[in-house]
Amino acid sequence: MAARQDWESASDRFGAVEGYPGRRLPAPALPNAVIMPRRNPPPRT
Repeated sequence: MAARQDWESASDRFGAVEGYPGRRLPAPALPNAVIMPRRNPPPRT
C-alpha cells in the first residue's frame, strides 16, 4: 500500500523513465480484500 502511495505522489522511490513520450501511468487500484498466502499442496507419493 505504501508503494502505491509513493508511486501516485511521484516519490523519489521510483525514478523517471527517460524518453517515455507520455505522462506517468497511474498505479492500479488495490483490491478491498485481505490477501492470504496459498498453502503448499501435499507431497506426491
